[in-house]
Amino acid sequence: MYGEYRENAQGGEYFVLFKRDVKAERWKSYGEMRLYDALCTFGDLSSARNFAMREMPAQLGKRAPYSDADRALLHDETRPYLVAVKHCGKFSSSCMGETERLTTYDARRCSAGDVESTMESMLAESTTSKAFVGLELKLF
Repeated sequence: MYGEYRENAQGGEYFVLFKRDVKAERWKSYGEMRLYDALCTFGDLSSARNFAMREMPAQLGKRAPYSDADRALLHDETRPYLVAVKHCGKFSSSCMGETERLTTYDARRCSAGDVESTMESMLAESTTSKAFVGLELKLF
């Protein structure tokens, strides 16, 4: 299933990108960006982390507000932010003469000073419908 989005908690502050499409990343020359087929949100870190561990490879992000304790959980201190955007129709799948527009998620790590420019460049595509920004946290 492509474009899966599940809201597990009302206004969940944690999000997990999963079902990474490594073959398409190589074929499309994605560079530093990652391509995922699904995103799920959670209200607590434990649930989000457990889910991400079951769905490897995955990326775990925490939306604002941030605390000092979150800094100890960072995946990468030089590029602590994770910007993810949802695309509707960036890619399509054809089978037996019928074409289906796929929903996918692009994700990129960046520094605090690059969050705005990273988001602007990622949102520039006409297929973008939603953005998620947060600190990228370690999975274990």
